[in-house]
Amino acid sequence: LMQRTLEVMNKVYAVVLIDSKHHMKHQTQGNSEVQTWIWKHCQEWVLNSKPIDKSVGYLGKTDCPIVSTRSEKYNMAPSSSLQSIFKYLKNALKGTKDNFSRSPIATRSKNSMKKKLRIYVFHSFLSEKNCI
Repeated sequence: LMQRTLEVMNKVYAVVLIDSKHHMKHQTQGNSEVQTWIWKHCQEWVLNSKPIDKSVGYLGKTDCPIVSTRSEKYNMAPSSSLQSIFKYLKNALKGTKDNFSRSPIATRSKNSMKKKLRIYVFHSFLSEKNCI
């Protein structure tokens, strides 16, 4: 994001984090434009026993909104919040002006220049036990 800021901000419509260890203020290097973009386009699901999608708070405008996964089990976080994540992505996509084709498969046809919808879900693979 910081190396190709404008390119990323123009191409990415939503970012999903699951129990991430990212520190947004450090990641954005104090760039207020990037911090504002993250606040508007990012959401994080964290381990918490609250009902799914209930706000768990945030650390300030430099971080993204944080909601509950409905689970306190680390390995259950992605599956317990999957429907909620796709709902978030669907709503984020509705807010864009771009039209995406449904198929992410590359073809040799002349229509291969159409934008493709790509979904990347990041899940921190560090458990509390593995942190130093």
